[in-house]
Amino acid sequence: MTPVTTPAFTAPGSVLTVMAHPDDAELWAGGTLALCGAAGAAVTIAVPRHPEPRAAEAAAGAAVLGAGLYQLEQPTTAAPRELLLETQPEVVITHPLRDVHADHRRIAEVLLNALPEVVITTGHPRRVYTADTYNGLTLDGTIPAHTVVDISSTWTTKQRALAAHASQPQGLGRPPRAARPRPWGRGQHGAARGLRPRRIRVMAGSPNSKSDRVTPEHLGHDWPAHGGNPFDADLPWAGRLYWARAKPSRVFPPDREPAGDELYAAIPMGYTTLATLERLALFHRGRRLAAWEQGPPSSNVQLAGLQQYQVLLPPDDEGRYQLVGVNWPERFAVGAAEQLSGRVDGPVLLCRVVDHCGWH
Repeated sequence: MTPVTTPAFTAPGSVLTVMAHPDDAELWAGGTLALCGAAGAAVTIAVPRHPEPRAAEAAAGAAVLGAGLYQLEQPTTAAPRELLLETQPEVVITHPLRDVHADHRRIAEVLLNALPEVVITTGHPRRVYTADTYNGLTLDGTIPAHTVVDISSTWTTKQRALAAHASQPQGLGRPPRAARPRPWGRGQHGAARGLRPRRIRVMAGSPNSKSDRVTPEHLGHDWPAHGGNPFDADLPWAGRLYWARAKPSRVFPPDREPAGDELYAAIPMGYTTLATLERLALFHRGRRLAAWEQGPPSSNVQLAGLQQYQVLLPPDDEGRYQLVGVNWPERFAVGAAEQLSGRVDGPVLLCRVVDHCGWH
């Protein structure tokens, strides 16, 4: 494998980032903004105004990065146009126009509409970049890494800026996967190749179950309260589960899907993707232990770019789960899940993605 190298970073004279939420600049471009600020560039972060405490957190996070904060009163074309005319940045960073999050798409479109008049008038910005997205996905597929910035030297600064957003839970005391040092790259849940066996905690299944029907301890979203463990092969009914913040929920029947206040109380807010998974089959040591009937295909167009079949691996010693995208059609996904089950220490669950949306 050829190692990836990046040229020395040359900061622009000024940079403006226009994002949808108070923590988006830190999350998607924080390390790069800190690099620019340290090099003497004028750095400005613009986000729509949010109620407290998020407005104060936005100011605190910007200060850590060495950036000024501009809170847009109304996310209309006029607001970024005035800011662009005032700051005349050399570089602008925003969300992809086809981001999976609707709020991100809207603010990017607003900015794009303001650019032609401003560029004709001032000659700025000279360059416009779109940042990464959650797991590197857009509605049209994955994001190619045309520009990669090494933020090793500003990684701790980015972490401190993210920590300023205390109202946004990060899960297990760690930032989301997208906050790791890969600001403008590609991301995915994982790949089957090169996957190393992991140690897991297991507890025996029911007294009447077969000896190899082990059930990993469920350390994810322990919800619904009376839902089934995702890896429980003895559940008589097919079920669905949520995947959010790198954790699964317990399984619930398709006809009793939680919603409203119960759902918001169970899945912490803070930018992530909320995916609804349908259990298809359970494998252990290369054998299929259980299978459930597949429901109708999803009509959600936002699944574009997200692999339809996913394999849920058991939790490791620290309670961390992993979701691995596998190839379709279903027979290929079944084969991949069967092979994976022979390479990890514990059962694996083949699922189908039936819905997925931004969660903030």
